This record gives sequence, C-alpha cells and structure tokens, in this order.
Amino acid sequence: MARPIKEGMDYFPHDTNASNDKKIEALRAIYGNDGYAFYFIMLEQIYQEPAFELVISDAETREEMLQILARKVAVTQERFTQILNTSIKWGCFDKELYEQKGVL
Repeated sequence: MARPIKEGMDYFPHDTNASNDKKIEALRAIYGNDGYAFYFIMLEQIYQEPAFELVISDAETREEMLQILARKVAVTQERFTQILNTSIKWGCFDKELYEQKGVL
C-alpha cells in the first residue's frame, strides 16, 4: 500500500541564529520566551496547512481558533493577541495579508 499524499510539511528549517533576528529579538524583549515560543509554534501551525496559510479571521471560528492557538503557545488569549499584534507590527507575518484576509 502506497503512503498517502501529505498536505503541509513535516519539517521546516530553524536557523541556529534565529534568536538574533531583530523581529524575534523584539518579541523576546517584550514577552520573554513566550514571544520566542509564539513565533515558532505559529510557524509550525502555518506550515502544516496545505497552502502554508493559517486563516484566523473566519467570523464563526475566530474566537475558538484564538483559544486553540493561545493554548498551544501556553499563554492567555489576551497575551496571545498582544504577541500576535506585536509580531505583525515587527514584520514576522504579512501585515497586509492579515489585515485584508485574516491570514498568517
């Protein structure tokens, strides 16, 4: 039996000097290791998606999605939203795409 075709990725590279990136330094300066964990957990979630986009704007599921993601990062939903806003401001994710479509 052939292996099923996989959607998304099982692996993505993580540079050994990622913590020196200005965007990640900003997240760590403001939120400590929560900022670091947030960024890489979000990348994990994004890269599991078939189109490498995580939709969090759906009106019916937005609150639940934010709760799920906050739990994955192990922070409150309020803190998650704060980190998300900061990460968008610093260019970790495409601001225009997020504002127009609610996509990371």
